[in-house]
Amino acid sequence: KASNNAPLPVVYGLRKVGGTRVFMETSGNDNEYLHVIIAMTEGEINSFENVYLNDIISTDSRFSGVLNVYTHTGADNQTADSNLVADVPNWTSNHRLRGTAYVYCKLKFDQDAYSGGLPTITADIKGTKVYDPRNSATAWSDNPILCIRDYLTDTRYGRGIETSLIDDASFIASANYCDATVTIGGVTKKRYTTNGLVNTSQGSMTILKQLLTSCRGFLVFSGGKYKMIIDKPETANFTFDEDNILGAWTISLGTKNNQYNRIRANFI
Repeated sequence: KASNNAPLPVVYGLRKVGGTRVFMETSGNDNEYLHVIIAMTEGEINSFENVYLNDIISTDSRFSGVLNVYTHTGADNQTADSNLVADVPNWTSNHRLRGTAYVYCKLKFDQDAYSGGLPTITADIKGTKVYDPRNSATAWSDNPILCIRDYLTDTRYGRGIETSLIDDASFIASANYCDATVTIGGVTKKRYTTNGLVNTSQGSMTILKQLLTSCRGFLVFSGGKYKMIIDKPETANFTFDEDNILGAWTISLGTKNNQYNRIRANFI
């Protein structure tokens, strides 16, 4: 779509996404070249894995000689695309799109390659780099706990919560549980992963609920910190049996309204 105020989504993990067309201009003899910029996501992402035009990968032979694709991962210090600056006067070195991951496509007119008009441009994106408290590294990950932590603490698109309020011990334990491998249907894979798109125009509670569903997680605030809990089998800390529970119940039924008149329970 085309827009000058559409919110940028956040991609966690690996996801195929479209984007927002923010620039389009022609150049060359008889306007034979079309220059298109598609803003994809908040940066900085890890990488663009593949770019597609009408769901056909950009490296397909039909685009040979008529298509150039340039990608930018959205670093805060990224520079303007030098190829576009050289070709189009209205795109200068000041047009850096810092913090925005985008695709620049230069299309040469070819009726066979681009049948049906302007193609829909999409991309496989390895998304946002996230901080891992287990090794203090910031890198791409599809671990849902690290993605949740990133959303909680990020000041641009997330909640901006101070890291001192994050109980990293609980996040580390939960991240390790998600990374543990399981075998399902003969296939070995990580127990839980997150690969999706966050619509930043939604409320933070909605976004967190969606992220938590990817790992059966619960976020609680206890002892002055946010803690992560995953619904998983645990070892019992205390066993109840007849030696530590004594119950005495007396029940009487009313004759008119068939309701309980008296329930007495004594626990020791």
